[in-house]
Amino acid sequence: MTNYITYEVKVLIEDDLISGLSQREVALKRKVSKTLVCNINKKLKNGTPLGRKFGSGRPEILSDELKRQLFLIYDKNHKESCLKITQKFVEKFNVQISRQTVSRILSDFSLVTPKPAKKPLLRPINIEKRLNLSEKFLGISH
Repeated sequence: MTNYITYEVKVLIEDDLISGLSQREVALKRKVSKTLVCNINKKLKNGTPLGRKFGSGRPEILSDELKRQLFLIYDKNHKESCLKITQKFVEKFNVQISRQTVSRILSDFSLVTPKPAKKPLLRPINIEKRLNLSEKFLGISH
């Protein structure tokens, strides 16, 4: 048995159930679990679709045209950061998007986007202070 059952197999199971085979026979014939066949049979009786209906996921903020406009903003100046591109895009189209969204869309166009360097968790002076504090606490001397 597999973890993921394709839509085609589900349709074949549905056809077998409609033709009059029992759930146990269908499970043996298609090499799937009886629970899966039972769930498909319930959907068949209720009249619900086997898979998700098209477009039932999260709606996209940006259409293909807006993505193209975002690419054109990037194309004018390749050195600009994603944050500046975001600000220009918001001014021009009045659509709020994040820096990560801009980076993801540009990487979909196979473009490398400049990302800000991550800050270190502690500044060097704070590392030294923590080290001195722990040495004092543990009684370590040099």
